[in-house]
Amino acid sequence: MSTRIAIVPASMLSIAILACAAPARALDKEQAFFENPGSACQLSIPTIDTVVAPRANGYRNPGTQGAFVICGFPYFNRDFKGAGIVLVSLDGAQHTITCTAVNGVPIIAEQTYVSKAVVVPAGGSEEILFTPEDFGTIGTIDNTLSFSITCNLPPQTAITVIGSSYDLDVGA
Repeated sequence: MSTRIAIVPASMLSIAILACAAPARALDKEQAFFENPGSACQLSIPTIDTVVAPRANGYRNPGTQGAFVICGFPYFNRDFKGAGIVLVSLDGAQHTITCTAVNGVPIIAEQTYVSKAVVVPAGGSEEILFTPEDFGTIGTIDNTLSFSITCNLPPQTAITVIGSSYDLDVGA
């Protein structure tokens, strides 16, 4: 009987050692990150002669002229599965807005520029979403370490949210 007891723990130990020796399989969990554009965006060509500025409810252009606004995205050591920006009409009129996303880091990795335009409905909102396919990749947008979106923000429009999604390795 004592021999059997000694064999059982040894077998359990072997199973435990084999389990530890087996390669751990990563488990990814999709994460989403959203940020207020008041802290993430700025005028692309700064000037003191403008009414375009961050507000509590977005980066707004209540003026009469368009302005280029650039929004930088935080990086979480994982390339993005997608990134987007939400645009709104402030004056109840329809607006066409063009935004350009860029990935890559100058000198370190090739940069790719992708432009998209959307029509923001009167008194409504619309999202511009950039996907891996837009950048010619599958699964993730490569080189998102220094990712940004620049919009030509027409008068009476605003950026209300920026966001990205990525897979986070949460272990096995």
